[in-house]
Order: sequence, then structure tokens, then C-alpha cells
Amino acid sequence: PDLYYYGEGLRLGVELEIDGGGESHEKASFINGILGWEEAYCMHDGSLNDGFEIATAPMSLEYHTSIKQRYVDAFYAASKLGYRSHDTNTCGIHIHLDRSFFGRDRRTQNLKATYMALIIERNWADIVKFSRRSYGRMDQWARNKKLSGDIYHSDTEDEAAHKFGNKYDDGDKYVMLNTNHSHTYELRLFRGTLKPTTYFATLQFVDNLARVAQECPSLAKAQQI
Repeated sequence: PDLYYYGEGLRLGVELEIDGGGESHEKASFINGILGWEEAYCMHDGSLNDGFEIATAPMSLEYHTSIKQRYVDAFYAASKLGYRSHDTNTCGIHIHLDRSFFGRDRRTQNLKATYMALIIERNWADIVKFSRRSYGRMDQWARNKKLSGDIYHSDTEDEAAHKFGNKYDDGDKYVMLNTNHSHTYELRLFRGTLKPTTYFATLQFVDNLARVAQECPSLAKAQQI
């Protein structure tokens, strides 16, 4: 589909996997129609058993929130059609962040992504709890590459960013912060859900996390958060 951008500033593009109700064009069209044909689309996902993936356009948190009732209605319809997301072994929520939000040049973008990775890793136990996944599922779908253990107080920002690249920019997409996309960073931390309150809490968390990383003034501060 044509790509539309909604809202200003940080925009989040969501991939929500749902399973168990059939990879059905008719059901996908029904759910897509509720969400809006320009705001979302449905597509095949090879990791699912009998479902599909719902992908949104890049939208600010404010815009996502402005269409909250559509999400409520679409999630309710999906549940009634037999789909599940949390109660599966296959489904996740993947959230893409504009690289450009973190800076105009690639060096700055990678440095801020380094900060974000450090913040996540250093708060791993709490984030695993918030993700609603087990440690085993995290290792399967969203690995922690343990960058924080390789960063030293004597490291410069460029050295830290280089180490981040060695850990997270190696072509493996099954990591908690996927760098394989040229225009986005992808957070793969979260278990799927068709519960609106959980879905929006996840978006709020990611929006805040990105802003904390973007505003973080130094490597030393990132290691303290």
C-alpha cells in the first residue's frame, strides 16, 4: 500500500501478530476495514500457524491514541473471530521507531540506539516482566546481546557505538533491538495482545523509552538509568 505518515515527531509503526483464527482474506479485510485502510494493512507472516500480521502506518503516539476506539473494536472483532495473540506461543508486538528521530546523521542515530540498548539491558528483569514473556521466549525471539558487559568507563562514545554495532548489527533479527532496517529501529521485546489497555501501555512505554534515549546527554548517564 501507499505509505502515509500521521502525526509529528516520533512515529511508531506497529506489527501485531494474531493467530489461530485462520489466514483468511475475508477476516483480514473485515478487521482491516475497522482499523482503516490507510492506517493499517494485513499480511502473511511465516512464523504464525493460522493467522496474519496487522501492520500500522508510522503514527505518533497521539495519533495512535486518537483512533483508540478503532483498535478497541478491531481487537474485539478479532477475538470473536477466534484469533488470539497473548495466549499463543507465536505472537509478538514489534514496534518500529524512526531512525531520524534520534538525529540527522547516522553516527548520532547509532549512538542514541546504543544508549537505548544499554538502558534496556540494565533494566532487563523489569522489562522482561513488562513484556509478558518468559526469559526463554526472550532468548528465542528478542535476545539480549549483553552489550552492557562490554562497555567500559574509559570507552569513548564512538567506541561504545562500535561495540553496539558488533553486537546488534550482525544481521540477526531475533534480537531485542533490530537494526536491519535502513529507516527504522525495531523493538521486538513484547508478547502479542488483543487487550487495548496492554497494547496502549506498550506504545506508551516505547515512546517514553525512545525519548529518554534521545535526550540522554552522555554515555555515562545512559549507564546510570
